[in-house]
Amino acid sequence: MILLLTITLVYLGLCLFLLSMPKYTRALGREYKPSNHGERARRAGGWLLLGVSLYLASIPLGGVNALVFILGAVTAAGVCLSLGFQSNPKRALLPVLLIIKISMLIAVNRKLVLRCKKRS
Repeated sequence: MILLLTITLVYLGLCLFLLSMPKYTRALGREYKPSNHGERARRAGGWLLLGVSLYLASIPLGGVNALVFILGAVTAAGVCLSLGFQSNPKRALLPVLLIIKISMLIAVNRKLVLRCKKRS
């Protein structure tokens, strides 16, 4: 189960790397030029997800075997992402887009709740 979560985190990290480049977001049907801060945040998120997946893989496999597993997972997820992105970009990035939307809704909702508490 941990290894399945690891592969999912690797896929999400690679999707964040793709979303940080305007060349690939143009294929989604709109021109999107992320700011430098947005690019850095997405790249940092991608590296963070890869690091977390390496840590999670090292729990059942050990350090060296986890590194080999992560390299294979990055290769397999990269191939799946590139093939999926060529045929249908929105479907290939759907997991990441859903997570970004959910996190934005949580952040907006949290701000609204904090504002309401301050007024009372």
